[in-house]
Amino acid sequence: MSVAHWDKIYAQNGGFRLKHHEMLTRVINLFKENAISKVVDLGCGDGSDILAFAEAGFEVLGIDFSPLAVDIAQKRLQEKGFSGRAAVADLHLEVPAMEAGSFGGCLAINSLHYKTEADFTKVLHEIRRILQEKGLLFLVVPSSRSKDRQGMSFSEKSLRKEVSKHFEILDFDTDTAGNFALSARRLS
Repeated sequence: MSVAHWDKIYAQNGGFRLKHHEMLTRVINLFKENAISKVVDLGCGDGSDILAFAEAGFEVLGIDFSPLAVDIAQKRLQEKGFSGRAAVADLHLEVPAMEAGSFGGCLAINSLHYKTEADFTKVLHEIRRILQEKGLLFLVVPSSRSKDRQGMSFSEKSLRKEVSKHFEILDFDTDTAGNFALSARRLS
């Protein structure tokens, strides 16, 4: 999907979801239990998820390739007085440029499946690299039963296999939209 496509959605709706992912409270609690303090959201959109993390006391960075989405996200953070930030970037280019071990947690909610399998594999490797030892990932990707599916979709077996190359899967579930949602810990 193009930047223009996403900017059009954000312009028409004033945001995409405007509320955080349905499993995010559970993820926030998991991150807190594991003393995670700094989180990056890859494909942050309008900032709904990073806003929830900022409200819970986390240091947050969101990146998205839609300038309009980033503008909405940044304004939402500023309106609440949070120091977190959102930045315009292509996650497939930005993540490899990030410093190793620079984040305790990573969110990738419906953002990694728009390119090829090779791109998905590469970015998972890079996410592992930018996470600190025992860092956590919350990943949401489409299954073959996902509503409004665009881009790649995954079988449970293929997703578990790919993620397990870099992470220990802690929780594997399906959200109400039919997407796979998993929490995982970085392998050493």
